[in-house]
Amino acid sequence: MKLRPRSQQFTILALRAATDPILIPGITPINAIHLTELRTALNDAYLAVGRTPPTYIGPTAVARLIIKAIHLNELRSGVRALQ
Repeated sequence: MKLRPRSQQFTILALRAATDPILIPGITPINAIHLTELRTALNDAYLAVGRTPPTYIGPTAVARLIIKAIHLNELRSGVRALQ
């Protein structure tokens, strides 16, 4: 993933095993672990550029968590803040 803060360009390579390496819209059911993995990856990106990771209003992903728009919007906002 390439992140381009205003003053510098950083290239971040995140090599990690994912629960489901490919998520297909409409086919792959989203699980709490997917949300956890995305939050972890975003937090790692923040730390890599020396910034404090975002806080999440939505609850920590646990089994049987219903993924809501707020969870995805928090991730989107976090990614946009790094650009």
